[in-house]
Amino acid sequence: MTVRTRLLWPAGCLLVMIFLSGCASRRALPAPSPATETSLETFMTGDPFAWTHFSAQGQLKMESSFFSGSGQYTLRMQRDSIVWMVIRYAGLEVARLQASRDSVILLNRWERTVDHYTWADIRQQTGFPASLVSLQRLILGWLPLVPESWQSEQESGGLYRIKAKTGELMIDAGIARPDLRLVSCRFWHTAQGVDIKGVQEAWTSLEGHPFSETRYWEMTPEPGQRVFLQVLLQDASLSGPLTFPFQIPERYERLD
Repeated sequence: MTVRTRLLWPAGCLLVMIFLSGCASRRALPAPSPATETSLETFMTGDPFAWTHFSAQGQLKMESSFFSGSGQYTLRMQRDSIVWMVIRYAGLEVARLQASRDSVILLNRWERTVDHYTWADIRQQTGFPASLVSLQRLILGWLPLVPESWQSEQESGGLYRIKAKTGELMIDAGIARPDLRLVSCRFWHTAQGVDIKGVQEAWTSLEGHPFSETRYWEMTPEPGQRVFLQVLLQDASLSGPLTFPFQIPERYERLD
């Protein structure tokens, strides 16, 4: 694994937050009002609820063969425009990240470096068709990729079992009825070795919409390697407008 790839994986994991699957709720979920009800078709291919701004804070914990650690984060985003994150350890800022429609910029406060990734870089290194839109959908707890084709079956236990496909990437998801929570999801591409899966739990209500506050996921960046990420989301809000302070100090080394 190259140095740049080693740097990309922690950045990608922090971005991605993402590749969700789940299990039953550990908290009673308030019943959605008729105004928040949506169809399975809308949940799969559209926007389950309207939003312009989103913010949250919480904790991250990552375990892998090339990076392990934990910290706190503050997250903000604006629809179809930006995802902004500040990462802290023991109360000190160690990284700041900004994702736009075209690219991702990561400031490493600890080593005073700045790295720039295009979404093509991330897609090439992870094998996942990542973009700003897929990132924002994943953070909100929706299916990140709008499938090119899909079919559903009802299963016992109140689930829709979804089989879907986007390009060569296969998707297997479980969506809880009747409130439509993404409670299981796996993405894989056997030829490329992509295999992403995880857990969403600790459900609450975000302005009348189901929202998971605890997420676990794992992925295989290379054969024989595993990456595990735990994300705790607190104080989630759809209020705005928000600010996104981001400035690259001149003294920071720009990595190739």
